[in-house]
Amino acid sequence: MPERAQGFKSSRLSATERRRQIIEATISALADHGPQKCTLRQVAKDLEVAPSLINYFFKSWDELLMETYRALAARYRTEADELSHKVKAGDDPRAALQAYIDHYFSDYWTSDRIAGAYISLWALSRSEVELHGEMERFARTQQNDLVRLIASYAAEHRDAIDPERAAAAFYMLLSGLWYERAVNPGAVSRDRAKELAWYVLDSMISPARR
Repeated sequence: MPERAQGFKSSRLSATERRRQIIEATISALADHGPQKCTLRQVAKDLEVAPSLINYFFKSWDELLMETYRALAARYRTEADELSHKVKAGDDPRAALQAYIDHYFSDYWTSDRIAGAYISLWALSRSEVELHGEMERFARTQQNDLVRLIASYAAEHRDAIDPERAAAAFYMLLSGLWYERAVNPGAVSRDRAKELAWYVLDSMISPARR
């Protein structure tokens, strides 16, 4: 039995744990099979269970996709919040931004499994209106984090940059670098992605330093 399916049929598992295992299997299936071939039946096949068992916990494929994305977003949010608590209010604003960028390009969030799942979810969101809306809402929360971080960094340099516009532009840059690293990791290393991110950020906030 595949590793991700081990223990799924155990009668000792709680409903919460079964839902978690289905979601984890869906993440893997999205990465392994892509948006066109990944279905609820494929997830069931990977778990070696009947599709009806998955439907007991998730009413439809759309609901399973939504809950899978929400689980990934919640995981990212929890880690980001933990990082922000480690960087105290009086710390160097650059350190806070560095922590954000390091997290964005971490081993986990740029791994083949997670990157593959996200790319599949993005593709599926083109026809799944509710999923698309959920992804847009989460993107706004990420940009809001950057607004605060960039505003602090700009204030330290006495720069009058518009933090909202800067955050929107910087978020698009990070997304593009992340995508390039995800689909073509040989083209840009993690260190190179971070270097480019800082080059653009410092160019926006401190033009005199270019």
